[in-house]
Amino acid sequence: MSTSVPTVSSVLETDPSLFATAQTHARGPEGQLPITPEMLLTAPSGNLFGLTQNAGMGWEPQRLLDPEFLILSTHGGLRAADGTPIALGFHTGHWEVGLLVAEAARELRNLHAIPFAGAVTDPCDGRTQGTAGMLDSLPFRNDAAMTLRRLIRSLPTRRGVLGIATCDKGLPAMMMALASSGSYPTVLVPGGVTLLPESEPGHPSEDAGKVQTIGARFAHERGELHERVAGDIADTEHRADRQDGTASADTHGDEPRGRCAVCRPEHARRVEDGHRRAAHDREPEHERRHPGQGLDRQGPHRLRDELHRDGARA
Repeated sequence: MSTSVPTVSSVLETDPSLFATAQTHARGPEGQLPITPEMLLTAPSGNLFGLTQNAGMGWEPQRLLDPEFLILSTHGGLRAADGTPIALGFHTGHWEVGLLVAEAARELRNLHAIPFAGAVTDPCDGRTQGTAGMLDSLPFRNDAAMTLRRLIRSLPTRRGVLGIATCDKGLPAMMMALASSGSYPTVLVPGGVTLLPESEPGHPSEDAGKVQTIGARFAHERGELHERVAGDIADTEHRADRQDGTASADTHGDEPRGRCAVCRPEHARRVEDGHRRAAHDREPEHERRHPGQGLDRQGPHRLRDELHRDGARA
């Protein structure tokens, strides 16, 4: 095993011979841009620059003045033409949305329009369950809607917008973005499907929703879930009554809270309320933050409470 230390020049410098064959120039597309003297005098400079960009990407120069339409989607991942994965997406729902975008673009082109395509992909709650990634689920909708709205405005020459989105975050985000696009015509296409696997004798298939509960079902079938939750609740409630400062660290962890939320959400809320009251009583009066004063330190806890209440109502 080599133990030689690299020199500074070997790290910071690059061998010039590596660029000897790198192509830096190429012939541009054939034809002329349909620019008129009036356009040069009155059109925004961005519109003129956009024509050069469109031609540089290969669009026929004689069709550069066709009406432009924007297609936005939540496509994720990268697949080859035969369906082979090149890079995976976060979930199967947005994996093949690009196929819908391509079909819509071909139709727009056949109608003598110029399609543009952009995307803001979406996360997967199923993949982030039991992790801190779930805290990004609800905020993502607003963030994505804002980004999609900015992408819409980034094509000033658009005549309309087509949105293709999936799932319970990307689809609402797309709806909000389209609703805020003003007087421009918009179309929303709910996209993304997953074919169910074929069942075999003794091995029934499961959809993507049911398979997410595989761990809970396994524990329940073994008869351990109820006993473990009962023990956790009794232990955490006892510690809350004692106002032990270490109790909150335990009950705010993934496992105890996850089990309480699944079986007895009312107990989870009661235990957390006890911990918050205990923490508030231990805090010196001059250091306490009251409503409207500084940062809301209990915001994450209230967010979790809302998630628990939503789960209980569901």
